[in-house]
Amino acid sequence: MLSLLPRNVRTRLQRTSFDALFKTSRDPWGYQESVYEADKRTALINSLPNTFESLLEVGCADGHNLAAIREVYLSAKLVGLDISSEAIKRAQNQKLKNIEFVQAVPGISAKLRETHGTFEVMVFSEMLYYIGNKAAWKELLTPLGSLLRPGSIVIAVHPASDATLLHDRLCEIMGLEVASSIHYADESRPYEIRIATLPKR
Repeated sequence: MLSLLPRNVRTRLQRTSFDALFKTSRDPWGYQESVYEADKRTALINSLPNTFESLLEVGCADGHNLAAIREVYLSAKLVGLDISSEAIKRAQNQKLKNIEFVQAVPGISAKLRETHGTFEVMVFSEMLYYIGNKAAWKELLTPLGSLLRPGSIVIAVHPASDATLLHDRLCEIMGLEVASSIHYADESRPYEIRIATLPKR
C-alpha cells in the first residue's frame, strides 16, 4: 500500500519510521552483532575494485558498511546518503575518519554533483525494496545517475528472494551493464551481489 502513495507522502512516512527505529534501538537491524551482516559486509568489500578514489553508499544507515570499507581503502573519498536524519546523526557521532554522511533530501543529487563531482563506485545494500513502484524508482535513480561517470561501478546487495527483480530494475533504469551476479548461500538468508558498470560511450 505504501507504494501507492504520492512520493512526498511516502518519503515522509519512511523518514519518520526510520527515525523512530534509530531513536529507540541501538542496533535496529543487528548490523554490529549479526553474523549474517558481518559476512555480507565482507562479501561486499571483496566485491569492490582493487583501487578507487570515490564511493557513494545510498542508504548508508548508521555507516556500518562505510566504516568497514574505510579500514581497507584508507585514501578513498567515502560518502554515505540516507533518508533518516537520526541514522545520519548516529553515523556522524562515530566521527569516522574521512567519511562524509549526508541526509537524502530533495535536490541532494544535484548538490552532491556540485560539491563532489561523480563517483567511481556506488553501493546499494538492502535498500532498493523500500523505493516503491517503478515511477518512484525513476524519480530516485535518475538523479543519482548523474553522479556516475562512464566506467563507474554499481554494486547492489539484496536477499536472493528479491535480488533478480531489484537488480534487473536497477540496471534497466540506470542504463548499466551487468558484470556479474554472485549468489551467497547463507544459511539464514541467502543473498546476491550484483556488480554492474555504466558503459563507456
